[in-house]
Amino acid sequence: MFVNLRDSKDIAFHITTIENKKFLTGFSVDVKDSTEAVARNIANEKAARLSNIISVKSGRYVFETLSGFDAIRKGGPVFISSLLTINSAIKKELDLDLNDKRISSILGRNTKTALLYDFVSRGIKAAEDQDPVTMIREFHKVIEETKLSSEKKYRSLRNMVSHRGPLKQETILQVRENFGSDYFHFTGRYFDINSQKNKERLRNAANRLARKVIQYIQEIP
Repeated sequence: MFVNLRDSKDIAFHITTIENKKFLTGFSVDVKDSTEAVARNIANEKAARLSNIISVKSGRYVFETLSGFDAIRKGGPVFISSLLTINSAIKKELDLDLNDKRISSILGRNTKTALLYDFVSRGIKAAEDQDPVTMIREFHKVIEETKLSSEKKYRSLRNMVSHRGPLKQETILQVRENFGSDYFHFTGRYFDINSQKNKERLRNAANRLARKVIQYIQEIP
């Protein structure tokens, strides 16, 4: 059941009720005084940003698909409505008020924070795909773009998983310094991504990074 799910003046959530439980299945974006082409671009950009916000808030990867488009004239300017559906019904309690200043800013002109939400959304998808390498790459992008300095140690981890060939000795030393000399196993200058030990510990490190970044991004003013 949703705790707080509020529409804005131009975005309306679509809710389906099954056995007295509410599920978010999509939303519509309204654009006034616009041509169809411009309205599509505006609606698609807002939809992508809102999908990323929902992904971060719910902890589940969400993407939108345009499933309807109407242009309405009411004796004046064109009123255009785009209906979008999301790939999976959200079942988790979701506290999301589109009139909140921070949320409306991300949906509007705050491109930098919107980009951070895109990184995190991609990281969440990677987690669902059980792909810790991509998780580390995407979540580390947030570190690079913010003041999350306490997590600089993950740079060495990002450098390690970004190279399939021989690693720089400096990278190996930094990983051992940050995670422990025996945390990962190296064969010479190579990191064996197929090692069961390395797989498990890489997944654990990626999950820790994910939790820290997801918590941090939701606290950015």
